[in-house]
Amino acid sequence: MKLEDCIYKSLLEYPSLFLCNNYEDSKMLVLNQLFLVNGNGMDWAISKDGKQEGYLIEDKHRRTKDDEWIRLPDKPYGKPIIKNKLSFEEIIEKYTNEYIEGSRYNSIRKLNEELPKELQEVLKNKRLENAKNNDHLNWIGEDSPFTPYPYASEYWPFAKIDHKLIQPDWKQGMIQCFKWALQYYETTEEDKYGINHAERLVRIRELGNAIHILESFK
Repeated sequence: MKLEDCIYKSLLEYPSLFLCNNYEDSKMLVLNQLFLVNGNGMDWAISKDGKQEGYLIEDKHRRTKDDEWIRLPDKPYGKPIIKNKLSFEEIIEKYTNEYIEGSRYNSIRKLNEELPKELQEVLKNKRLENAKNNDHLNWIGEDSPFTPYPYASEYWPFAKIDHKLIQPDWKQGMIQCFKWALQYYETTEEDKYGINHAERLVRIRELGNAIHILESFK
């Protein structure tokens, strides 16, 4: 899968986590999840012969007759091809309509249906008001800056692959993510995760080293 398709899939399937009012901020949240978050369910894709394919994917496993789990091979890089993509604006419109109607998640839809009609209308009007103000979207700004996850580099996908095997678009996305994070740690003394000064200096060193390594080869 190409990085562009992975970002598209993430925005479409998990808008409450990643969707902002502009594409660049939305992309930044997805890249942060891909490259800096430990335990995100993603791993480097592997081919039928066990070689790494150079892109991240939600890996799949199968239980054997001996009650053991084995990992299944992933599709070649660039597959599957996502056809008839929605534009970014159409993704926002789709999510906004689902949010206002309370129909995106079955649990919420069922809960709404069990409420009195009057209360359903009150909640819908509140969601409509939120949507008009874009309060249903994620927000990155002065009052709510982008904050990278503070995991050490040993847990990054970067540390779990021969860097020369990383596909070019995934490498560029990783570099972009690391540069965002580096800028954050260089300019921010305190963050919501409570990272201290010594830890911040470690992140700066790790990110700088990773960027240097990735940019040192084509």
